[in-house]
Amino acid sequence: MSRPLNALVLGYGFSAKTFHIPFLHYTSGIRLHSILQRPGVTLDLARADYGPGGVEGDRGVKIWGEWEEVVKYQASIMEESGDGGKIDVFIVTVGNEAHTEWVRKGLETGLHVVVEKPFTPTSKECEELIKLAEEKGRVLTVYHNRRLDSDFLTLLSLLGLPSPIQTSMFPTITSSVNPPPLRHLTHLTSSFMRHAPALPHRKIWKRSSTLGNGVLYDLGVHLIDQVLYLSRHYFAPGTRGLPSRVFAILYDERGMWGSASKDREAWGRSWVDDGFEVYLEFPVLTGSPAATGNKRATSTTPENGAQERASNVEDEEVERTITVHLTATSLLPLTPPPRFQVRTFSGSTYIKNGHDVQEPQIMNHICGPNDPAFGVEPENEWGELITVGEEGKRERRKVEAKRGGYVGFYENLVGAITGKGKIMVTGEEAAYAVRVVEACGRKGVGEYIEVQG
Repeated sequence: MSRPLNALVLGYGFSAKTFHIPFLHYTSGIRLHSILQRPGVTLDLARADYGPGGVEGDRGVKIWGEWEEVVKYQASIMEESGDGGKIDVFIVTVGNEAHTEWVRKGLETGLHVVVEKPFTPTSKECEELIKLAEEKGRVLTVYHNRRLDSDFLTLLSLLGLPSPIQTSMFPTITSSVNPPPLRHLTHLTSSFMRHAPALPHRKIWKRSSTLGNGVLYDLGVHLIDQVLYLSRHYFAPGTRGLPSRVFAILYDERGMWGSASKDREAWGRSWVDDGFEVYLEFPVLTGSPAATGNKRATSTTPENGAQERASNVEDEEVERTITVHLTATSLLPLTPPPRFQVRTFSGSTYIKNGHDVQEPQIMNHICGPNDPAFGVEPENEWGELITVGEEGKRERRKVEAKRGGYVGFYENLVGAITGKGKIMVTGEEAAYAVRVVEACGRKGVGEYIEVQG
């Protein structure tokens, strides 16, 4: 295809304006073609920005208020000018409960689809959409952009793992350290803290107890996706990366009670979670990068006396297990915990404070994706690596952060659609993250449960 891919963005809220549209403007091979938003204030804002006289008015972006307008346009443009002006990619940035409906519409119209995380509220819906995409021969991916956070890319490098993708704009994120400073992980804590004691009016819909709302679906699914990626490449390569067991405590710190929806009956609560503590137990396979070579003689664990087996891992392949701790809250503590805290078999430790800079850089108009400073973390926020050398001597040093690269998501998408590469986030991988979320929500406090399937 000689022309850029034409992208239609559904929605013109925070997600569209922060995580998608800025990167469409600066990614070669794709362009913002049109915006679809239901009539109302947000539609007026889209017209104000991209209509005649708007700050982006010279880009020629079409603004629609009804899906039927898009369908008619697609049919007419094919008749009038053939392939040249048609829409190729549909980017879904609406409420989580509407993901399934809109992804299905896009696929049935013959479009490649990008949907914001979480993929859908249920793994069953994920599987249905994956099957539909296969039938239509279209790329379906989920916007798990936090695989391209600076802190996560730095952690991958310290483990000797390459970046999830290679990108021309962000070449530094593909490098890794050899030999890796961190080997044989024994513990990983991943935290994401925010301070939002009250929801802004534009996000009041998040107070609804509709299945798909809550911090576990919002932030938790990002943390889960990151650790599942680690599992597939570090703990248990060649597997789906699912944990064998899950322990979860969800809580409501802000008192955001709502009416119980039928969809949430399986969760046994009417409130919307705004914080969580989740523990995921993963098998570490013999011969994996995380293996120590010291396979234990028995497969007992202190919790219940018997190791639970992951559904796609044989017992004899498991050297040991590792427990990953994920935590998040909407009420930021005065002294927040590290973003990442990692310990290894040798005692080496990596501690990373602070969050990736790309979101605030876009939100606060500090710099755009084409700026050399974009995604570059300031030195005072670099993580610290503590290693244990000969005779137990400890050495501490700062670790230069890898450059974050959200723009790589769309570079990767263009390559996958045009047959020049594989998609970074497959539908199946995103569905695994939803499956873990479901496991966290369907049991009571204080129970370890086995992840199904």
